[in-house]
Amino acid sequence: MSIFVKIFLTISIFTSIFLGLFDTYIIDIERKNALERLNNKIVYNELIYKNTISQLLFDYNKNILFSNLDSLYLDPEIVQIELIDYSTVLDYKLNQKKHDNTNLIKNSFSLNKDNQVIGILHILYTKQLIEKHIHEYQNNLIKSSVLLVLILFCIIFYIIYNFTKSIKKLTNATKQITSGNLNHRIAIKSNDEIGILANEFETMRKSLNSRIELTKQQLQFQQLLMDTVSLPIYIKDINLKYIGINKAFSDFFGLKKEDILNKTISEFRKNDYTDDYDVNDIKILNNGKSDTFHTKIYNSKGELRDVILYKNTFVNAQHKTDGLVGTVIDITELNNATKKLNEINITLEQKVKDRTIDLESSNKELADTIDNLIQTQKMLVEVEKMASLGGLVAGVAHELNTPVGNSLMGITHFSHITDKLEKSYKNEEMSQESFEDYLITSKDLAKQIHINLEKAALLVKNFKQVAVDQSSEEKRVFNLKQYLEEIVYSLSYIIKQTEVKIVVKCEDNIELYTYAGAYSQIFTNLLINSFRHAYGKKARGQIHISVEILENQKLKLHYRDDGKGIKAENLPHIFDPFFTTNREEGGTGLGLNIIYNIITSNFEGSIECKSIEKKGVDFFIILPLELPPT
Repeated sequence: MSIFVKIFLTISIFTSIFLGLFDTYIIDIERKNALERLNNKIVYNELIYKNTISQLLFDYNKNILFSNLDSLYLDPEIVQIELIDYSTVLDYKLNQKKHDNTNLIKNSFSLNKDNQVIGILHILYTKQLIEKHIHEYQNNLIKSSVLLVLILFCIIFYIIYNFTKSIKKLTNATKQITSGNLNHRIAIKSNDEIGILANEFETMRKSLNSRIELTKQQLQFQQLLMDTVSLPIYIKDINLKYIGINKAFSDFFGLKKEDILNKTISEFRKNDYTDDYDVNDIKILNNGKSDTFHTKIYNSKGELRDVILYKNTFVNAQHKTDGLVGTVIDITELNNATKKLNEINITLEQKVKDRTIDLESSNKELADTIDNLIQTQKMLVEVEKMASLGGLVAGVAHELNTPVGNSLMGITHFSHITDKLEKSYKNEEMSQESFEDYLITSKDLAKQIHINLEKAALLVKNFKQVAVDQSSEEKRVFNLKQYLEEIVYSLSYIIKQTEVKIVVKCEDNIELYTYAGAYSQIFTNLLINSFRHAYGKKARGQIHISVEILENQKLKLHYRDDGKGIKAENLPHIFDPFFTTNREEGGTGLGLNIIYNIITSNFEGSIECKSIEKKGVDFFIILPLELPPT
């Protein structure tokens, strides 16, 4: 039933009931008024005729007496008059009118003269005329009420129709909006509440339309951003169906996006490894944490590739896991290069041992360094625990590319001249001059290879500190203030190059039983970072280190320098591995990342950085006084 019918029926029923009650009330009042008039007439007739009839009866004036009674009988509401003379001389009765004996009012009064009762007069009044009048009045009132009701119904119909017409338009507009048609305009122009509501709905429609357009633009930008990344990226829902991928992902499988979206991996690329993918995805969704997964995947050419899948879950507005985001990192070439490098190392080591004693120690160092490099590479692709695996691998590859590339180039050249010398030797064409040239060149190559591999080894050593283990050193008791002063003193060779004053504010009695080396690593890296980035040579400034013990058994460390500060766009990335603004001067971008990992992983503490460019930098570090159980 429509709202129009409901409102119309409701108002009509209430109007009809009201008019019915009103008519009943009016008719009741009219009946009471008519009866009151009749009663007044009875009282009036008694008052008028009592003395007159009494005198005429006493005088026995028959003609005038009967004439008065006949005149009184002319009243249509009087149906009977009976005069009783106690002397039985002038008894008189008028009873010619037809009447209903059930609706009569009898009025009797005595006739007195000189305080003597000489007779009695009975007058019967009928209420039929009143009932007739009331009936006619009721009919006329009902006719008027019906006419009034019809007029009211027409007016109500017109008002409700116009009222519900706007509501229908508004309802239709809301249906269009809820169905997704946000271009449907709400064409209601009025100054009443419906008009105000329509204007609010129109404002809401425009706002929703704008927000949806903005969301579409953001999604398009997000997709464009994903597509510009060369690393395959995918998004899955809790049913393991792909709900978002970038171009690199579809290119990896050689499929169109529509062939992948809203499908599971088994639905478009079923093989021996897909069940393992699903098991790992379900495990990550249940745990609600990030994880890495080493596996193999067939690419678009049907080649089985070694990959690392880095996955992380995301939650909805109710903080429930809604799916996962993952990246595919192809490490096949890296593994092949490692394998080839190992083969070259074995071959080179054997040749060097066979041909020259002078280079034996260098070759052994080269083999050890390359072996360490292989182990580090395996650690990077298998045991990586940093927040961004793609950025980490890219950083390692970038940092190791130059020294390892130079070493490979030197080894290749060394192998070439060795083969050439060997050929000359076998053909008995080798001269003393060519052998001496070979020795000089070999020595230079060994020196260059040694320098580059030392640089690579140093980088690997620093990188290992990113995942430093709590158990890698012994605990000991030390005085924190003295230890901080020792750290500052140990860096005096750097401090002397500047005019920076270091102030340590710490109570003398703070004794800690923990890993002193970790504290040394934290403050050494902070100080070196300040001298490298915040101050130049001969620069002036102050570095403040303050220590405070909090009530919750926590240690609060505040490190501040008044140097150059950090740009706002760089501040969110300072703890990322390999992020540095000073790479041209040898910066690796690992210092603050090492600090971050020591504080958050080893001590389960926290570090926060605040900085304004050209106004210095503040580091706020919270550490437990007692280490968490291992």
